[in-house]
Amino acid sequence: MLRRLPVGNFVSFPLEIIRTGFNTTRQGLKEVLDPNTVGIGTTRLAGVATFGIGLGKGLQEGAQLVAGVSNEQLNALREYLPEWSKDSTLIPIKQGNQLYYIDFSHTNAYDILTQPLRSAMNGYDAARDQGQNALQSFDDAAIRATSKFLAPFMEESIAFSFIGDVFLRGGETRDGRRLWNPEDSFGNKLSATAAEALKTASPGSLPAFHRLYLSGIGKKDQYNRGYKFLNEASGLLGFRIQNPFVEDGINFKISDNKRALANSKKLFTSVAYRADATSAEIVDAYSKANEAKLRNDQTLFKSIEAARKLGVNEKQIRKIVGERYSSSEARKLIRNQFTPIKVSDFAFKTMKNNSKARDGSDISRVVRRITNNIYRGLRRTPIFDNPDTLFENIINIVPSEPLTTRPKTADAAPLISSAPTTVAPVAPNVVPAGGTISQTDRSQLAKSGNIDITEALVNRG
Repeated sequence: MLRRLPVGNFVSFPLEIIRTGFNTTRQGLKEVLDPNTVGIGTTRLAGVATFGIGLGKGLQEGAQLVAGVSNEQLNALREYLPEWSKDSTLIPIKQGNQLYYIDFSHTNAYDILTQPLRSAMNGYDAARDQGQNALQSFDDAAIRATSKFLAPFMEESIAFSFIGDVFLRGGETRDGRRLWNPEDSFGNKLSATAAEALKTASPGSLPAFHRLYLSGIGKKDQYNRGYKFLNEASGLLGFRIQNPFVEDGINFKISDNKRALANSKKLFTSVAYRADATSAEIVDAYSKANEAKLRNDQTLFKSIEAARKLGVNEKQIRKIVGERYSSSEARKLIRNQFTPIKVSDFAFKTMKNNSKARDGSDISRVVRRITNNIYRGLRRTPIFDNPDTLFENIINIVPSEPLTTRPKTADAAPLISSAPTTVAPVAPNVVPAGGTISQTDRSQLAKSGNIDITEALVNRG
């Protein structure tokens, strides 16, 4: 019945996983209680625990130990993942001392049974970081987990979502991306719609093969991003090694913050510009607008702090943030200092004109005095009281090792170079005469598991 409705994406699959997962557990419990079948029941429950719960967590912890990636760094990585991967089981991999990841949840069929719990825990941590009390944090975590669990059944289907983007939302997707400019010609709108329809209907494997092709010839995509051949080839088996592209992510986070700032200001102006607004209502709206801005600045600062933990150097962070904000606000933002909303002279003039037209009074004076006091107090407010604890876990077994990031084009290297290979002079006993790597060195490099070295060997032949 659900498949006949315009909601739910591939609802049969998650339903079947839920059915078999719970039925297998129930059958195992039934067998354990019977002395004649206790052995097979124990085996069945062990299988559910291993592959339904323990496998992903075990692989993640093992990969962290091998790569030297702490829980803090893994939590920081989640800040730069797409929405569908934020609550996934992640397998961290280091290449050239930069952190990459495999989204194991895409491969583990039974992940749908455990992902709501991870979603709740992540939601609780996020709410706690923003200063919510324990009960409020728990409530938000429960809502997050429930929405995650119901998403496959309640979200728009692929076809209906496209119809909604074009006809119901006027060419805008649910996440705010515009398919066309509203002022564009009908022909351009039609062309953009057709392109989006082809993109929506195309098999999901096409982008994977496109990235594999780009990585093989050393080309970059339309976003100037490079890809490694071995990373993309592993994706054909369901274990794609992905680059989080942190520096690009900072810019996206800044764009989100600027949109949120505009909405925060509207909380104030929608009241301040109202003809019948009282001074108390305006002051209350100003306080709420700053509370909203603080929450949004916390989200952005947390992303900046995550970038630091993932290896983006301070100079690059200052450059990216400084290009999008005034020098004063950029400096304060990077240093964990809040910049409150400042009421404009135009807003005070509007309040004055409205109140004088209403009853001859001038409420702008009292509003100016109170809001200025609030502004001065908020200028001394830190964005986070304890920024060093943002990504902490109760247990951190693996210590943090410094990470680095490379330009997003760095992965764009051809699998086989067409240019003749030249060997630079090297120290004795490292590369023998003739420019080839000795069998002993080749063996050691292969054992290192470093994918960059492996590709270098392929290129050198």
